[in-house]
Amino acid sequence: MVNVSKVARNCEDGMIQDLTDEEIERLDQFLMSDRSTENGMQLSDLDGFLTGIVSSPSPLLPSKWLPRIWGEGSPEFASTDEAQDIIGLIMRRYNFLNFALGSLPDAFEPIFLENPEGDPIAMDWAEGYLDAVKLDQAAWGPLFESNRGKKLLEPIASFWDGPLGREVFNLPLNEQIRIFKKAAPKVRKAAILVFRFWRQTGN
Repeated sequence: MVNVSKVARNCEDGMIQDLTDEEIERLDQFLMSDRSTENGMQLSDLDGFLTGIVSSPSPLLPSKWLPRIWGEGSPEFASTDEAQDIIGLIMRRYNFLNFALGSLPDAFEPIFLENPEGDPIAMDWAEGYLDAVKLDQAAWGPLFESNRGKKLLEPIASFWDGPLGREVFNLPLNEQIRIFKKAAPKVRKAAILVFRFWRQTGN
């Protein structure tokens, strides 16, 4: 069995370079394949998850968050080379997101699904982001306790169902629906501003 954590450590210090379209397609194909796990993340929720991880107020080691990508179980890589390739692509996207959000926000583009008309669908991405928040929910507390922080998070949280979504929105249902309908184009900016929130508060 391939030691995924060891592969991740070897990939973590790679060059800060975003994935090419071909590499994104290769990662997508693996995540959809039988060699990935049945309840593992797909491309868009993985991208939201990685964005949430790099935005976390406290650093999270790959050994803590990598297993969450696969859900229950482990991927069945065909070889060590394939493991290094797939984990390497994930780590490169992780490193690039961390760099772009902190130093080059114009280069940050979330990977959204699209409907047949080409409109972005941000639901899966936002749910992946929520999975990252849940990994260290206590550390995110100051943002949820801050009116400014909750306002920054609104476009992302509008896609969340459950207690955390309700914690952000203390609003009538019709107002929540109004925000939800207009949220997708605002998610990119929200992710940038949440990343900055922690840096400005000293986390």
